[in-house]
Amino acid sequence: MKEEFVNKPRSSRQGGEKSGNLSPFNLLASLDKLMHVDKLFKNGVPVEHMPKIGFLFALCLVYIWLNHKANKTIVNLAKAKATLEDMRVQYITQKSEYMYKSKQSEVAKMVLPSGLIEPKEPPSKLENLK
Repeated sequence: MKEEFVNKPRSSRQGGEKSGNLSPFNLLASLDKLMHVDKLFKNGVPVEHMPKIGFLFALCLVYIWLNHKANKTIVNLAKAKATLEDMRVQYITQKSEYMYKSKQSEVAKMVLPSGLIEPKEPPSKLENLK
């Protein structure tokens, strides 16, 4: 034999809350009594409200999609910002190494093994031969 669920008054339920407390259940029950939602949906969902419900559903889907797209864009921007910072650090490092290695004394040290030496006297100026 099946047991049927019977709604008992709140005061007779075991473990029920005291009637003086405002629980979410009491708040929703009060709103239900105030708005008479049960009378509106007694015979099912009214068909005349279906286009409005469908439109609200579509708006919710668009809103969720836009939020996901915005979050993805924010993540991509953060990745690009980190990549840009890494590239900037590499650029500054390479530029400082280039500036150091392009000094005359460093160039002289690098070409010394190939037999080139730095001249001791300054270069002479060639005059026009006319």
